[in-house]
Amino acid sequence: MAKKMVEAAEAKARENGWKVNIAIVDQGGNLQAFHRMDGAFIGSIQIAIGKAHTAIAFQRETKAFQEIAQPGGRAYGIQEIPGIVILEGGLPIKVGEEVIGGCGVSGARGDQDAEVCRAALDALAKELGK
Repeated sequence: MAKKMVEAAEAKARENGWKVNIAIVDQGGNLQAFHRMDGAFIGSIQIAIGKAHTAIAFQRETKAFQEIAQPGGRAYGIQEIPGIVILEGGLPIKVGEEVIGGCGVSGARGDQDAEVCRAALDALAKELGK
């Protein structure tokens, strides 16, 4: 299933001309699938994986941390934890209410990365008939 999610994400990125790295992790944060599109920044590889890991670790979109991780915010400094990436583009993967993994994309703007992740989640929902 992770491979199909990556394929759907890549199709969305390609359709928009974005060159990204795509990572899917399981419930334990273990990498299940990864794809670097031709021309995607190699510096974004670990960022994509980190976004996926952060999304599963905290069971929320990475975008949620952007404001609260600022100085004075209730999660200030969280980005200093190894493997935590608070940039937009990481989403939890859910089946019903259960969080079963994380998707992380990096290489485009944050909102575009998130859009690519949503394509992966849509592919999962379609496969599961939801």
